[in-house]
Amino acid sequence: MPPLTLIDTPAALDAEVAALSGARWLAVDTEFYRERTYRPQLCLLQIATPTRVALVDAVTLEDLTPVIDLLYTPGVIKVLHAARQDLELFYWMRGSVPRDLFDTQVAAPLLGHADQIGYGNLVREVVEVELEKAFKRTDWKRRPLDQEHLQYAADDVIYLAKMYPIMRDKLEELGKLDELEPRWEELSRPELYEPPADQMYLKVKGHKRLRADALEVLKALASWRELTARERDLPRGWLLKDGVLMALARRQPRRMEELYKIKDLSPKTIKRRGKVLLRIIRESAGS
Repeated sequence: MPPLTLIDTPAALDAEVAALSGARWLAVDTEFYRERTYRPQLCLLQIATPTRVALVDAVTLEDLTPVIDLLYTPGVIKVLHAARQDLELFYWMRGSVPRDLFDTQVAAPLLGHADQIGYGNLVREVVEVELEKAFKRTDWKRRPLDQEHLQYAADDVIYLAKMYPIMRDKLEELGKLDELEPRWEELSRPELYEPPADQMYLKVKGHKRLRADALEVLKALASWRELTARERDLPRGWLLKDGVLMALARRQPRRMEELYKIKDLSPKTIKRRGKVLLRIIRESAGS
C-alpha cells in the first residue's frame, strides 16, 4: 500500500479514480457526522483494492462526482461491512444505492461466524489481526486529521479487501454464494432508507399499548415529524422526542395551555409548533 494521504484536491481525486477504475471490486467504508442533521453528512470516504487505498476528504472537496460515479459503476462489486448506514448515505446523495453489493457481516454467518458480528471481531477471526479501537468516537469533520486517524480509517477498508477474497472463495466452495443474492436485493430497496412516513409510528416504543384513538393520533404526529425532519434536515428528536409523541397521543390536548403540561415539551416548541400539533391531534382524533 502507498503512504496514507488525504485526497483533498480535484486533481488528486481524478488521478485516484483513474487508478481505481477497472477494478472488479472495491472495498468501501465511510465516516460521517449526523449529530445535528436528519441525513448523514459524509466526512471521509475510504476505498481499497488489494493494491491501493484511497482516503477521500469529503469535507474539503466540493465535488465528489468522479468517485461517487465510480461506486455506481455497474458490474463492479462494492464490498462493505454492515452496509446499511453507508448505503443510506449514498441513497440520500443519489436517490438510490449502488448495485452489485457484498456485505461481509451478512455473509459471515454462512461461514460459521456469529450473526451481526462486528468488523474488528471478523477481521480477527478471518485474517488474525487485532485492530485499533481508540478512534471510534472521532469527530471526522475536524481537519487536519492526523496520521493515526488516517490509519484507523484506512484499516476499515484494507482488511475488508483482505477478507473479501477469502470469504468469497469459501462461499463458492460451499455452494452458498448464490444464497446471498436476495440479501443484496433487500439492501437495494429504497424504502429501507426512506420508509413511508405513515409507518414511522411503528418505531415509537410503546405504540402497541395505545388504544385505537390514541394510535391514530400517534400515526399522524409521527408522520408529520418524519416529513418535517426530512424537509428541514433535522434529527427527529429535535422536533419531538418519542416520549412526547406518546404523551400527546394519550392525552390528546385541545388547547395551548394543555400543551404546557406535557413533560419534555418545551415552551419554545409549543410557541413554534403548538398550533400545528393541536390541529394534527384534532384532525386525527376525529373531532
